Amino acid sequence: MSKSDEGRQTAEQILREHPEHKHLRVRAKGDLVTLESGPEDDPIPHVRFRRATVQWWFLEMPTHTGRWEKTPYRATMRELFAIVEEQFGWTLEPVDIPGDFNPERS
Repeated sequence: MSKSDEGRQTAEQILREHPEHKHLRVRAKGDLVTLESGPEDDPIPHVRFRRATVQWWFLEMPTHTGRWEKTPYRATMRELFAIVEEQFGWTLEPVDIPGDFNPERS
């Protein structure tokens, strides 16, 4: 199993344990694992984990310009997810797309 697959599986397991974030999905490429939502062809990034070592990850947040901002946080992916939920919870919330009607949010 590749490192990318391990990171993806860990992120998918975390999301399964948090059904309140069912709108999120996982995208993994190389040493990056991104939680995103929205259309597949125009995803909305919420948070990104960058592998530092076998066990440790760095937390990155998207900016309004579409770039990624590094944070000072380095921990396991589970610990980083808990930090995001506790300190940056709004970043995991569903994003309303203009013209996209969702009866669950009305």
